[in-house]
Amino acid sequence: MRRTFPASSLITVLVVAAGSNADGLVLASVILFGSVIWLLTAFFGARSDLDTETGYNALEGDLSSAIEADQVVFNSAASGADALDPLTGGIAAASMLMALGCGWAITRRLAEYR
Repeated sequence: MRRTFPASSLITVLVVAAGSNADGLVLASVILFGSVIWLLTAFFGARSDLDTETGYNALEGDLSSAIEADQVVFNSAASGADALDPLTGGIAAASMLMALGCGWAITRRLAEYR
């Protein structure tokens, strides 16, 4: 059975507990700390047959595979980083054209007041 963590209800409890005074903030901190402990218990409780070293190694392996997967996604996204480089000249030209148009319009408006 997979345990789920009710994040939306936790956020509601934290906001209500925090209130506007320091005591509420302390209470919210205690609730948040308890929630972290609950999450760790829920995660490692499913692996109760493991000792600390095995649990750590399993967690390290999970983190390493997650980092590798994220690195692959990052590298594929970074390979397209120069995809918009051809637009640079066009954007610069459009900016100059807009600046010239604004200058021309302002001189026409100032000419009306003379």
